[in-house]
Amino acid sequence: MSKQNLTYKPSHFYTHPIMGKVAVYHESKYRGCTGSGCSADFFLNGAKPDDENHYAIKLFKTSVEAFAAFQRQTLAAKEYLAPPTGHMVQFVMRNKNRTKNRWGYTTCVARIDEHSVRKAIVLASGLITNLYHRYCLFYNLAPKMDEQSLADFSYYMNDSFDEGEQNLGGFGDLANRMIDCGSLLDMLSDIDISATQYDGDYDYETDRMKLGTARGVSEHAMCHDLHSGNIGLWRGNPVCIDFGHHIVSTIEDRHDIIFSMDDVEIEMGDSILFSRYAA
Repeated sequence: MSKQNLTYKPSHFYTHPIMGKVAVYHESKYRGCTGSGCSADFFLNGAKPDDENHYAIKLFKTSVEAFAAFQRQTLAAKEYLAPPTGHMVQFVMRNKNRTKNRWGYTTCVARIDEHSVRKAIVLASGLITNLYHRYCLFYNLAPKMDEQSLADFSYYMNDSFDEGEQNLGGFGDLANRMIDCGSLLDMLSDIDISATQYDGDYDYETDRMKLGTARGVSEHAMCHDLHSGNIGLWRGNPVCIDFGHHIVSTIEDRHDIIFSMDDVEIEMGDSILFSRYAA
């Protein structure tokens, strides 16, 4: 087990009546994040990918957003669809006479280098995996998921989807379009999030509730926003790595934009690489 070289160290822990265990970090200056998204900043904090004993930090603006994302990722991690989570985090930023609180949680780190993301996208759906194998078969390549074959496949798919009605976001958005049975998106959408913190819906970003308000039973599910920036590999398996409120949408809305292989025939030379009629 390798030791994690921490940049940020908690000063103490306490138990919150709603959020549970919380680690408190007192910081006098902002040292910069490793990466950031629409709703969170990511701090690697010395954590290494694929190590279940190493934890990075995700910080949000509010405790509502942080706790909701934490609960969603924790549920997904139990199904091996996300990196494991640790506990909630409170950053107390003091600068002169001003104090600012930011909230987040600790999380293990998935692999998100270019090759790992491409591999995760291919593995995220049986349909995409099938398409990759057909591509390799056509070009007499061994479907080993190596860097070169995945790079060539991703370029080919981008070219295929840039024509007319098949322009569906390209290779980087494939995992977000595939809700076939057993796909990563399908399995995420099957997770019950009714008892989790309500932090608004995809179509109502400004609609925020107070901490402790449950989402309740609805048609909403984790079935959106699974693009190339939000997917990676955790110990060889494709996982979602962003559980901000954009991941929540309605199943009905998803079916309006889902990419169905039944509606597309992808040609290669004089042959059909994939169609609903292909064996």
